[in-house]
This record gives sequence, structure tokens and C-alpha cells, in this order.
Amino acid sequence: MIEIEKKFPVTDPNALRQQLSQMASDKAWATQTQSDQYFNHKQLKFDQLDIALRIRTTGDKRILTYKGPNQAEDTKIREEVEVELSDAQTQSITKVFQGVGMYSVATVQKRRESIAVQWEGSTVTACLDTVEEVGSFVELELVVTDDRQVQDATAKLDSLSAALSLANSTTTSYLEMLLRNRGDI
Repeated sequence: MIEIEKKFPVTDPNALRQQLSQMASDKAWATQTQSDQYFNHKQLKFDQLDIALRIRTTGDKRILTYKGPNQAEDTKIREEVEVELSDAQTQSITKVFQGVGMYSVATVQKRRESIAVQWEGSTVTACLDTVEEVGSFVELELVVTDDRQVQDATAKLDSLSAALSLANSTTTSYLEMLLRNRGDI
């Protein structure tokens, strides 16, 4: 699967929440608290390879995610592979990671509110994120299964962001923002 994502800083989450609610057919927002533990490798340096490996915990659910290198400058376009883990598997995979030279870089904590918006024939997932030590952002996301769909999906996200008057798109990850804010990079 290929994730296409546009991320924007948000100064007025309530106003944006209202705009998105008006555009959604189902007005209900899903709210989650997510804890994303990111890993790096002593020699491979995932940040330099522009890849990410994390374990996301949401309630009692854990998902191991690999994100490949970004394929664009102003939009995040990345291969994404996810595997759900049990508690025992999470502990085991963490030990495996450590055994092959990986280490935990940091854990990103966020509150995520998401809603599905119909836009130009596609269902766009809109996420309002409040990230500890970082700030508030909105992510607009489409997932496609074929490289030939990427250009169309990107155009739809550009169109939706213009309709929402969003500006200052960023491809910087929450992890990188957190590490910068802490003075770690």
C-alpha cells in the first residue's frame, strides 16, 4: 500500500474541525490516544535512509509499521507496511530489534481525531493531531495500491487542502519535530 499524505500546522483546530464535520457524511469523529515508539539502527541510520520503523500503541492494540523513503518534495508519498502485534509479540520483536543493533529513539505521544471526508470521488481520512511537545496539525491522507494512482490522489489532496484554506504544508515527521524541540538534532 502507498500512503499519500499532506500535513499542515493548525492554529484553530475548532474551526477546522467544524469545516471537516460539514464535509463528512458521518459527522462522528473517532478519537484515539496514540503512542508511537520509533526505532533506529546504530549503523544503518534510518533517518539518513528516510525510512521509519515504529510500534504504535492505541489502547490495547499494537501495530508494527515500516515506512519507506518519501517519493516527493511537498507531499509524503511512501510505501507503508503494517503488522498487528500481540503483547508477547511486541516484547519479542523489541528484543529482536535490540539484538540486531536497533534502539528506541523516542516515543511520540498524540491525541488523534479522525473523520472520513468524501472528496472528488475518494474517501480522504482527515486527522487532527495534538502532538505533545510539538503542536497541532491536520493530516489529509489517501491510500492507494498502485503507483499509477499516486498522481491523481496527490491532486485530490491538493484540491482539498486549497478548499480548506490550508497553508505551509510540511513533510517533516512528528518524530523529527519532537527531537528538534528537545535539542536532540
